Amino acid sequence: MTGILTPFFHVYYSKQLNQLPRSIKIDTWRRLTSRKHPLSIEQASSIHPEVEDLLNKAVGNYIKQKERQKMKPITSDCETSLRQENEELCISKQVLEKKIEELLDLQEQYKSREVAMTKSLEDSGEKVS
Repeated sequence: MTGILTPFFHVYYSKQLNQLPRSIKIDTWRRLTSRKHPLSIEQASSIHPEVEDLLNKAVGNYIKQKERQKMKPITSDCETSLRQENEELCISKQVLEKKIEELLDLQEQYKSREVAMTKSLEDSGEKVS
């Protein structure tokens, strides 16, 4: 019974087998050795056209499945949304930069007034701490 569950494919099929995960290899072996007209373990372990056909189909299906799972390209709706969001961020950045500029100007004005007041107090002879 272990021969049915443990695949013993011929080395000739290494190229196909290297492309498949273990679960598909086991499933393919099980299909070959336990169908209505099964191959014997010796036939399934040797070079046999049915083994080759089934492995090639399994590889083809596996590759198609992997391709379907890959990310889809960005749709035009998504691209439009990203562009709009980017524009909004650029506008927000410009607004923030302008606010920073205004705050720096106010800071300079404050420092200038502070210096002027300090000088005025010193000129009037009052003590400045």
